[in-house]
Amino acid sequence: MVLRSTILTSAKNSVLDEFDVVSHVGFSDGTTNELSSSDTLTGEFDRKVLDSSTKDTGTFVYEFEGSLGLTEDNGDTLNKIGFFTDIAGNTLKLSKLLPTGISKTADREISVGYELTVSATDST
Repeated sequence: MVLRSTILTSAKNSVLDEFDVVSHVGFSDGTTNELSSSDTLTGEFDRKVLDSSTKDTGTFVYEFEGSLGLTEDNGDTLNKIGFFTDIAGNTLKLSKLLPTGISKTADREISVGYELTVSATDST
């Protein structure tokens, strides 16, 4: 039992480690999901350094946050976010379509976050 638990813990932490390279968030007005090998989001109108990223190896959770300030991208509609390994090009690691588009205006700051929780089941 202890060995299985150790193996599962190691596997979950290895999955979290795959996201250590995420450094940027992309904002898009697109309405379709990209493949994980994409280097841009369809309709991407901005890409910025993450405001924060937090990895908790105790609960196996990674959280990413990014934002658009009051003076940024006004007139665009945010439909999708994506998390990348760099400011331009490189690989998309995660993307998410929002349930409802958000119109960006000068009186609206938008903060987006993504929480990735890794779980594994021992079915032996």
